[in-house]
Amino acid sequence: MEQILIQYAPDGKSTAEKLLQILKQNNFGVTTGASALSDGDIPELVIAVFSPKADTNSAFMSALDYCQEKDINVVPFVTCKMDTSATQQYFLNDHVWIDNFETVFSSASADHLDLLTKNYGDLADRKRLKKEKESKKQRRSVSAAKSSAKSAPKGDGSKETLYKNICYMLGAVVVILLAILMFRPNASDPGASNKSLNTVDLNSNIRTSENPLIGTWRMESYADNQFRANLQDSIDHQAAVDQLISVASLVFTADRKFVRTGFTPNPERGYWEYDPSSHYLKMQPEGDTKFDQVQLQELNDQKMIIVVSEKVDNLDIITKITFRKVSN
Repeated sequence: MEQILIQYAPDGKSTAEKLLQILKQNNFGVTTGASALSDGDIPELVIAVFSPKADTNSAFMSALDYCQEKDINVVPFVTCKMDTSATQQYFLNDHVWIDNFETVFSSASADHLDLLTKNYGDLADRKRLKKEKESKKQRRSVSAAKSSAKSAPKGDGSKETLYKNICYMLGAVVVILLAILMFRPNASDPGASNKSLNTVDLNSNIRTSENPLIGTWRMESYADNQFRANLQDSIDHQAAVDQLISVASLVFTADRKFVRTGFTPNPERGYWEYDPSSHYLKMQPEGDTKFDQVQLQELNDQKMIIVVSEKVDNLDIITKITFRKVSN
């Protein structure tokens, strides 16, 4: 077996063949395949072309399940917008994924080649991946044990127990997402740029003024390429995200005040500043000397996409959070 296998559903064949030629030209051992994997034919790394019909192709999804079982890293090459499912979330968040849905193929394939050139050793290290899975599984077990201890009922305090469970759920959401939405660079370096393997292309319809920002926004969707140790981690993560989406909102007023709801047990208030030239949005909570800084990939009268890129264990993590305006 070649070092790299490009896995695809039938409607992703042309994309797979183009990736094959690019990688071969750069001296990677690579082949393509649309059939199930077997124990006698294990690649070091799998590139999965997520095309419109990939998630309904049984052979494609079975191959990805096999990769999870055998600790083979999957690098998704995403060519279309896909409905979110736990299985997709696991693979779309496994290490890193390349966006060819909002990015032209030439740019996405260049990012893809750069990723493999710089990180192939880590991506193909099955022992390290297995160790990461086991470590995350242990942390999840400890977290579950702590949750159980915290929520143990005392007497007839059922309301108190329910309240604690709700607070714990919110706490879990905060752990997963607060560091992302409230990404804090060094306050003395307000121009710090967000670099990543996936180029963050600013949408052409982003407004060059701050006026569209003013109003009330509800969270609509969340996506990141953070590593998930296994399918259960992905399911737990998606449940937390769904809970957050149901309560999260941002309000920006013309006098430069904001209210952030759903990310902490109580709404946060503070002051905002937006730079139309760099598309950086800064939010400084009341009583805090530091500010939160994110970049807007898209901003118009109906939609806002917040993008954050950061290094986590030498991996470039990209997060996109979409908000929809509900009132001015």
